[in-house]
Amino acid sequence: MNPIASGGWVLPSGKFFSSPCATTVWRSVTMQHTMYLLAASLWLQVSGCLAAGNPFSVSYRTLSLWTLSEGGGDTVSNQINQSHQGKLAGNVRWTEDACGKGLLFDGATGKVLISGPMESVTGAKQPFTLDALIKPTNSDVTQRIWYGGSLGLEVRSNGVVWFSVKDQTSGEFMELQGTEKVIDGQCHRITVERNVRDNKLTLYVDAQIDVSIDCPPTVRFTIPGSAIMGGVAQDPPNRKGEYFSGVIYGIHLSRSMAVSEPQSETVTAPENLQPIPVPRGTLPIANGGKSEYVIYHAPDAPASVRTAAMELQRVLNVSTFALLPIVNEPKTPMICLGDNAAAHQVGLSAVGLPLEGFRVATKGKNLYIVGRDHNESEEKWRPHPLYYYFGHCVSRGTLFGAYTFLEDAVGARWLMPGEWGEDVPDHSRGLFLKSMDVTGSPDILSRQLHSVQGRNDDVRQWFARNRLGGSIAPEASHAFDEHPGVDALKDHPEFAPMRADGTREPIYTGPKPGFYSSHKYCLTNSDLTQAFAASVTRKFDASPKKQSESISPSDGQGWCLCSACQALADRDTTGPFGDFDGRGYSYTPILLNFYNQVARTVASKHPDRLIGGYAYYEGLYPPLKPVKLEPNVFIEMAMNSAYGFKLYQPKRADEFARLLPAWAKLTSNLGWTDYSTWMRDAVGAPLPPGLSIMKLVFPALKKSKIQSVGYTGIEAWGYGAAANYLACKLMWDCDADVDKLYRDFLNRAYGPAAPMIDGIYRVSDAALQEYIRSKPYPDHEVWYETVAAVWQPHWTEIERLYTQALPAVETEAQRKRLEMFGDNLTMLHYNMRKAGMIENPSASPLYLSDEAYGEFIQEKVGSLSVVNLERWAENQKLYGKVQMALWGPENRKLTVPRLPAGTAAPKIDGDLSDAAWKAASVADVFRETGSRDPAKTQTTGRIAWDNSNLYISLECQEDDMDNIRQYCRDHDSARIFVNDVVEVFLDVTRDNPKDIWHIVVNPANTVWDGIYADSAPDLAISSATAVADKSWTVEMSVPFAGLKTQPPSTGTVYRCNLARVRQSTPAENSTWCSVEGSFLEPAAYGEWRFEE
Repeated sequence: MNPIASGGWVLPSGKFFSSPCATTVWRSVTMQHTMYLLAASLWLQVSGCLAAGNPFSVSYRTLSLWTLSEGGGDTVSNQINQSHQGKLAGNVRWTEDACGKGLLFDGATGKVLISGPMESVTGAKQPFTLDALIKPTNSDVTQRIWYGGSLGLEVRSNGVVWFSVKDQTSGEFMELQGTEKVIDGQCHRITVERNVRDNKLTLYVDAQIDVSIDCPPTVRFTIPGSAIMGGVAQDPPNRKGEYFSGVIYGIHLSRSMAVSEPQSETVTAPENLQPIPVPRGTLPIANGGKSEYVIYHAPDAPASVRTAAMELQRVLNVSTFALLPIVNEPKTPMICLGDNAAAHQVGLSAVGLPLEGFRVATKGKNLYIVGRDHNESEEKWRPHPLYYYFGHCVSRGTLFGAYTFLEDAVGARWLMPGEWGEDVPDHSRGLFLKSMDVTGSPDILSRQLHSVQGRNDDVRQWFARNRLGGSIAPEASHAFDEHPGVDALKDHPEFAPMRADGTREPIYTGPKPGFYSSHKYCLTNSDLTQAFAASVTRKFDASPKKQSESISPSDGQGWCLCSACQALADRDTTGPFGDFDGRGYSYTPILLNFYNQVARTVASKHPDRLIGGYAYYEGLYPPLKPVKLEPNVFIEMAMNSAYGFKLYQPKRADEFARLLPAWAKLTSNLGWTDYSTWMRDAVGAPLPPGLSIMKLVFPALKKSKIQSVGYTGIEAWGYGAAANYLACKLMWDCDADVDKLYRDFLNRAYGPAAPMIDGIYRVSDAALQEYIRSKPYPDHEVWYETVAAVWQPHWTEIERLYTQALPAVETEAQRKRLEMFGDNLTMLHYNMRKAGMIENPSASPLYLSDEAYGEFIQEKVGSLSVVNLERWAENQKLYGKVQMALWGPENRKLTVPRLPAGTAAPKIDGDLSDAAWKAASVADVFRETGSRDPAKTQTTGRIAWDNSNLYISLECQEDDMDNIRQYCRDHDSARIFVNDVVEVFLDVTRDNPKDIWHIVVNPANTVWDGIYADSAPDLAISSATAVADKSWTVEMSVPFAGLKTQPPSTGTVYRCNLARVRQSTPAENSTWCSVEGSFLEPAAYGEWRFEE
């Protein structure tokens, strides 16, 4: 509850009422614990004399709030977001009594089913509060108040409260068994709080501690996306006693310590604050810490409008000290929210506004924010769970109008998520609004920001405040492992792609691969397109609110080489896109024909659904001959040749500028997946925002009328907040002044330290541009090479700028943001030190010992300042090695012996029992790619030589022989690279880094050989393989004549490496001598010295 001078109470639920029973008025928010006790006890005291509502403290850390104040209908609204709405089930009905409005549960079948997108994991050392207001009527039996996933709250049959939650770190359950009994027919407030300062998990009953247990800092909770209020999931007779009997008045979930440190954002004015004269012609929204205004919305306003009211109330209070009541009856002067009768009376309406559009206008003494809004009941489509983060498939015009008003009129900024991201100017002397009438709507209909720790609830809230979301949610992800399904494939070998020898690849029906499946299909096979259409139709049949479904190909190569598919390919390299980025062909016509065939069939039953398809990689370029696309086909462009700042290359920038309008001529159903200002970075390297790239990209997207943008942001908010903030602003207004936005961000985020942070960005940007332009096709990873080129040469300057920034900041918020930036520099310093890139590292103010750095990283788990290394580690378990630390060169050495006199050369048959292998040198302890850690699945190499040949064998340990991939049968086919393989790299001359002999063999003894990535040269090797129960082996003889060199003499040194690709889950790449990311890194190879 929040007191105001008039003696009324403003509730987060949006109710306003007089309070004759209340006598206490707060003047300070520093009485934190007392405030909670007063709020809880006051609700209990006044429950006998008025409809008090729910005394929850709503803040930026509130995750969900169900006030249960609707009074009718079969749905329960979440006051904080639309992603977790409730559906009444069984015998449960609306009620109102002396304690307030709520739901009456019958104790037998009544419950509320809360649905949501995904579970949210609270990080280690993160606070948590679960609050419930209840009045039980049958505490003699066990009654569930709240249950979801691994979190439960109930009243046990002995009348005491019980809480249980699973620690996601240890897998153990933590339980709180209360001692105080709740009394039937009386109102009770039940609170569970995790206090991260005292490391306690505490149960409160009616504001008094009931029981408390230790809760170590490493504990992590899961807050479920779906849950049940008042009951159990299923209804067997023996579970009947677990249903709640009585009234529940509200449930509140928060990432805060609502008892120990309530995050009430209500502030009161200093007593000496006096009003000033109101400037002529202005509306005095607040003056001298007080306001005559109310915030009005209709009682049945959509949830997004109610959120707008709470956000206006909160931010205006922070800025002006005035607390504007939220009311459900219009009253001049007011801020009127939504498309309601009060707005209509002054000629304002949402009619004619585009989706998500709004109008902000003053009329007389009132301010009106009218938007195009969807009520929950109007939701036609329900997006993929990932899109819930952004609020798709709904129009929230009034909410976005409110945020625009707060930005433009109040000056508020949401620079980054969480406590320190909000920046609100001080208007305590007065907020006076001039006459205004503005409209707004987004340039991009669907706006997403990916890879920014979007599961974090603070991030999700930041998305809304920066107007992400959209009225559409097209999908176009890799989908060949989703459709047409194993049953449709197993009896149709003709669906598989044809190989060069006229045979077809085996149909892959194994387990679903990890990140990127690689199998392809014969896309001109009419039965295949019908199977895809049937699979998609079944998906739509089962999901009536699903708007779109992707049929995009899997990643990588391996396309069908049959005559029908190849006849459709574009091969004219004299067209507008030349040789198609060096490939000499484009498969776009094949894909568009496939998309059309499937879409046409699906439309016969679901004409209003969309079929999503990538224009990507070998299907990136528009067809040379125009193709008429079906109206239900949605094309998602993904210019992989622009990933990782490659638009700094003039050639790529020019190609981008021509690519968009060429596609726009074919269809208006266009989306854009963007990785242009992103690189995969786990070492703390402060990537610049890429201002010149943003200036190129966003106006072009608007000009080509792109409907959907999925922009990949920066995961580490400490340095990535600027880029993420700019991307959000530009998705809404593509023509916004990038430089102005950038300056505003820096000044608001860092104050006087802004020039220093700008300096770090500019130094990094200049070096990165030079690096990108120096390479024909730079990778989009922050590798050792990247750090050595971009940040190592300028490290002294970067460190100097940061240390100058530290004493320059003026506010606590500025200092916190700067420290978040510094967290990344600390990571980068550590990684460069471990890679041997810094001299005298202990002299740096950013230096941490290994032990201190481990503690630092543990402390940052769950924070937003750096990348979520915990999530990276989880991905590593699922998908194979993910580089989480900066690699440094290893350069192992091996002495390779000549076969002893009298020892016969090994017989090349796959059997490694020959005496020659016993005399060979051993290359073992293969490393995981990107580190010197031993590979999980080991490989052992053996090498020897004589006057004619180099002999190499590799023995590959394998626990999952049933799932090894060995279906490539064509010599020199690129398909071999998605098989299980071993690879040999021999740099004989050491003159040219690309003059490296490269041999690849799979378990079926299929061979690819050539120089570097060119398969044309032939080594004429002899090879054989053998497959056993727990391993497979390769042996080969490589003639020195084939290497175009003489046999080595004693002391001759080759630069060489051995490598293995394991495809079984988890996939793993490993090498004898450690490489950073690619096997083709000759500077990282080891040395083989030939001896007699």
